[in-house]
Amino acid sequence: HWLKPLQDDMYPPIHALCSDEYMVLDVHHDANLQSYFESFDSYHYALSGADHQTSVNWQQWFLPSAQYGADEDYGQFLLSPDCAVCDGANDELQQFSGNTAYYMTGTMFGCLTTHKAERDCSWDWDSYQCKYCTMEVSDADLGYHVFYNTDDEFTQWADRARTASHDEEWWYEQVGLCGVYPRPANTAEIARNREQCFGFDNQYNPSLGNDGRYCVCYKPPAPAESSAASQMSPIDSAQFFEFQTQFADERQQHKQASSAQKNARNDKVKVVELFQSDFLHGTYRITQPGTYRVMEDIVFDFNAGDVEHPNDNMAEWWWPKAAQRDGYLGADSSRDEYFMGFFAGVTIEADDVVLDLNGHELAMSRAFYYQQRFFACIALKSVAFNLNQGPGIFGAHPVFANNAVIRDGVVGLSSHHGIHGHNNNGVLIENVHVRDFETHGIELSAFNDVTLKNVEIGPSSTVAYLTGEYAFARFTLRRLERIQHDENAMKKNEDIFPFTFANREEAQQSVRSVQDIIDRLRSLMNEAFRYVVLSDLQDESLISDEAKQLFINEDGLSYGAVMYGLFLNLHFANVFQIHPSLQHSHNAVIENVAIHGLVHKTREYLRLDELGVTPYANPYNAALDAQSVLGAEVLSTYDYFSMPWDSVQYVGDALTDAHIVLDMYSNDWNEKGLSVIGAQFSAWAQGLHQWSTDDPQLHPYLGCNNDRMTHTAKGVMGVRIDGVEDIVFDSLRIYDLHEQSPLGSTLCGPYWDGNMQGFFGTGHFLQNSPYLLGYTGNMVHGIFSDFTTFRMQGECSMRNLRSDTGLVNAIGLYTSSDVEIADDAVLRIEKLAAGTALSQVDTTGLSPPYQPAVAKPFHIVSEFTKFENVFYSMVRIADTATVQWSCLSGRDGSENDLDGDAYSNVQGTNCEDSDQFYASVRINHDGVRMVKSVPQMACFVIALSVFAVCCLFRWIHTRGANKASTKSLRSSPNDYNTDYGTVSACSA
Repeated sequence: HWLKPLQDDMYPPIHALCSDEYMVLDVHHDANLQSYFESFDSYHYALSGADHQTSVNWQQWFLPSAQYGADEDYGQFLLSPDCAVCDGANDELQQFSGNTAYYMTGTMFGCLTTHKAERDCSWDWDSYQCKYCTMEVSDADLGYHVFYNTDDEFTQWADRARTASHDEEWWYEQVGLCGVYPRPANTAEIARNREQCFGFDNQYNPSLGNDGRYCVCYKPPAPAESSAASQMSPIDSAQFFEFQTQFADERQQHKQASSAQKNARNDKVKVVELFQSDFLHGTYRITQPGTYRVMEDIVFDFNAGDVEHPNDNMAEWWWPKAAQRDGYLGADSSRDEYFMGFFAGVTIEADDVVLDLNGHELAMSRAFYYQQRFFACIALKSVAFNLNQGPGIFGAHPVFANNAVIRDGVVGLSSHHGIHGHNNNGVLIENVHVRDFETHGIELSAFNDVTLKNVEIGPSSTVAYLTGEYAFARFTLRRLERIQHDENAMKKNEDIFPFTFANREEAQQSVRSVQDIIDRLRSLMNEAFRYVVLSDLQDESLISDEAKQLFINEDGLSYGAVMYGLFLNLHFANVFQIHPSLQHSHNAVIENVAIHGLVHKTREYLRLDELGVTPYANPYNAALDAQSVLGAEVLSTYDYFSMPWDSVQYVGDALTDAHIVLDMYSNDWNEKGLSVIGAQFSAWAQGLHQWSTDDPQLHPYLGCNNDRMTHTAKGVMGVRIDGVEDIVFDSLRIYDLHEQSPLGSTLCGPYWDGNMQGFFGTGHFLQNSPYLLGYTGNMVHGIFSDFTTFRMQGECSMRNLRSDTGLVNAIGLYTSSDVEIADDAVLRIEKLAAGTALSQVDTTGLSPPYQPAVAKPFHIVSEFTKFENVFYSMVRIADTATVQWSCLSGRDGSENDLDGDAYSNVQGTNCEDSDQFYASVRINHDGVRMVKSVPQMACFVIALSVFAVCCLFRWIHTRGANKASTKSLRSSPNDYNTDYGTVSACSA
């Protein structure tokens, strides 16, 4: 039927299916239907919804129903999963009778809800089936149990939630991230402002399927029951003919496009030659099958600008231009694929692609390396982050490559990854050298059937001369430039100017406009860039002390939480808690791969926690740097226990100033991103408010063990495996890994492996046993594994693994790792050196967070209990295999969790050049220096835990909240979910 639900000429006639007096709202059938919604955004490749900042429910979102008053009959809504039938008699489907509509849950559109941390509670991306979870029991080590509304247990958990208090409902039953969750069409569970959006409560946004599934039906009220002038408007005959023709044309074009795509897949594989000229203005996006052959060395320097004034034209230089929006969605905006810049040199967004490097190299220019700080030379996907991951909305239509081949060449300088893949089936990387990367050589997540053959990974980058602050400044400068022209913000917030930050010299006191913040930040950024790029850190006249302190990393070593040679990962981004999901990857063959020359120096940052809530954070979900906020002098004088919160003043720098002004001035939720600052913090920064020590909730808490993105520090790992089943390592060689991190800060008090998720400072809120104990930024692992099965065959070796201040494990087998060393395999481990910079330090006098600097060929967590589930790890060695280790040196001794007495073919051997080796590591290897026994360490943890629990109890009591009981200490309703565990054997 042709219908016209509203009178105005701006609303076109629409072609809609009618069922039982309802019209089926199906934008896939007729896209003109979008005109009848208050706003219309994409959130998933097959799901649309309202702009979440408009704060509307379905009745308000759909304009034909929105024309009625709140107290009037606005009509009826039903669900139609197949977009074909409106069945009002189906009570199981229509949970709210004739007032039922689809909504997406908060995390999907940027708000924070109780289910954010429960990754496996997220809906099925293909079937759209919603999942539910309860915190009462745990699947494996997750801390929650997943079920469906079709399961017998659904009623049990729903009934328990229904009888619980509002604050505890989520504990017994909660829906996970879901795009088609039935709620009332007129629900009040809508975030009306950003504070509610970030309130970890139930917030929803109207949703509608856009691919012929999950439609909503609407029936307007009878005319006599409403004050509205008309229910359906007559369609002008000329207008009707116009839209009828348009509709027919669009249907025909859709059929032709589908046919063309099908034919393209069946066409003979084409060969495309790639030259430097193909890479001048942005990412080369491979969207069709074929062989793409590189014909010369390629340097990525997209939209290159003026190196003398590199940040004077952010919208045009080294950034996607507004005019490029069609090719790079998100250009000049605050969401979608390219909103944080060009994230890759080449993206493979089609199946059956061969990228033939043809003996050539792909690499970033030095200028672009500094201007684009999140990057992969090659991405096997169309997005930087998968749906609902990362600090923002990175596109609604991700495409992942299957049956992809990368071969025969060099993948060079990159500010993040060399090669980055996600959700790929059938990947072959062969005869490739990946080098000069800053964080990951190769990362593959959510994969099936990958092969790396004849691959060299390393050495890592040594030109990381600009800090993470510079990256944040780039992103922030772009946001500030946009919001200063935001008329809405100008009308509402221009009266905040002028103002002054506290504790400033007179010349810096008055902030008159957003432009003042932009000018200062840009000037310092340009100084830092010129100093690094134009003078190679030689001409001190090019840079001020302020710019140098904020933006320069003088030794050029990678400084983030961790460096990986090869990371084989499960289905979710894994920068936070280890093993966040049971959705594992499968089948990898790693043949003749060498990983070497990874040199890293973790730079530890201190954060400020808002008690029981979250760290104070910038728009990218990274905690504000406590040293920048409070000043180096304060942190050199006071610590966690002695900090005079009732007198400390804001010190800040150009970047924290910018984040505060962005938070104060902008009303745009997307521009603010994941910022957690707020009015009270801003008032304190201006000297208008003072924190207090009278109550635990009235001041922040110092937290340690963070990198600049507030990721948990992990050191250097040649290979990390998290949730991957069936891996074969054939002739794997790992050598020359070096972690140069200093000892962890003691300013946050002692911490070890306790539950720190309550945001009361101390260690990292995501530290969890048995993986991360005490300060962890100084660890070195040849292999770090959990929830995996792998086999080692051929000749494998690990040698020269070194940490200046921390432990060294050649093979770390953590929770549920099953390893086989196959027939005739040879595994040699030699020259492990832990704590090489501590020769003059009496480590027996160091307390947690210091973790003993012990060298171990095998670290095996043979048994571990968590949430009443027991996990086992084991090593099985074939009779004809050979396992040897030699030259072990640890400031606190050497150990081995592999029982050599049980195998005749497993042995420690003499160190052939022992004098030279021990002299080089400067450690007396005679005897074992253990720091403290675990019970002694526990004393520190227990004391601190008692203090923290007292603080939390007082905070909870003051706020009258019931949810933070023992249950909330186990898993609170936020992004983080950890638990105590019990290690019963073989742990450091």
